[in-house]
Amino acid sequence: MATMLQEIFQRGLLRVYANGDVTVCALGGALKNVVATAAGVAEKAGRGGQHQGRCHHP
Repeated sequence: MATMLQEIFQRGLLRVYANGDVTVCALGGALKNVVATAAGVAEKAGRGGQHQGRCHHP
């Protein structure tokens, strides 16, 4: 079923991956949120741009 949903939703710029490791997927989602929060804080502090890019590319 995961492969079928992957084929349905994967279009153009959207990439969908099926993964059976629920723990790692949850950890990746949590870390994504930490990076997004840090980027938002950098932008609100007037240090967007360059520092925001640093959050995504160490």
